[in-house]
Amino acid sequence: MSSHSKSKKTAGQQPKNTPAPQAKSAQNPNAAAKQPTGAVKSAATQRDGAPRQSTSKGLAGQRFQRQMRQQQVQRQQNIVTGGLIAAVLLIALLIAGQNNLLHWPFGSSPKIASATSTASSGTPAASATGGSGACTTADFSKLPAVATTVANSAKLTDLGQGLKYVDLVAGSGAAVKANDTITVNYTLYDTTGKKLQSNLDNGGSSFQANLNGGVIQGWSLGLVGLKTCGIRRLIIPPALAYGATGSQPLIQPNETLVFDVQLISIP
Repeated sequence: MSSHSKSKKTAGQQPKNTPAPQAKSAQNPNAAAKQPTGAVKSAATQRDGAPRQSTSKGLAGQRFQRQMRQQQVQRQQNIVTGGLIAAVLLIALLIAGQNNLLHWPFGSSPKIASATSTASSGTPAASATGGSGACTTADFSKLPAVATTVANSAKLTDLGQGLKYVDLVAGSGAAVKANDTITVNYTLYDTTGKKLQSNLDNGGSSFQANLNGGVIQGWSLGLVGLKTCGIRRLIIPPALAYGATGSQPLIQPNETLVFDVQLISIP
């Protein structure tokens, strides 16, 4: 065989060691990489979306928790404020009960006596001093009738402005001066002699009265000069008591008041 025919045969045959043609996917390596890229992108999109949704829910939960905490704090503040107001009112009521009638001008309410009576006429006690020198608590019901005193008010000592008095029991020792703080017992009547109130009602005890603005003007002006253990009857016009408004329900508008006051001591 000639060299020319060998050459043709060699050219027509595939070399044994020549690799077979690769598939299109193998020939284009970028094609294999593109598919995972899309999957990764989709997964990344899902991952990116999930935190955004979770973050939104988390912020809403935080806002709700803040609102709940604020409401709880507000409730606690309201409870504390209400407790303080209740405590102040309770203290005011206790003080009013101790100071009784004489501090009405400062807002405390009068306490209506559980029973009423009319002062009977009679001779005043010669002395309200006990054997030891201490004042004996007066029995106000045994003093002269209020209605009789009112009817003869022209004979009383006139201090001006309609304020009048008479000493039913002469005291002894030191006399009350303006602006003194004194310890007293009292009984209040209207001008007919009807008892309205007494600090001795229901087992009450003597109390201190500050004549420097702590009581009605009728007391501040009318008790000056009263001596220890003495009993003074004051007739006080509305202008020096509770005026045109009164102090309901006990004191009527424009009511004239009658006080029997026993001076226990001048501290």
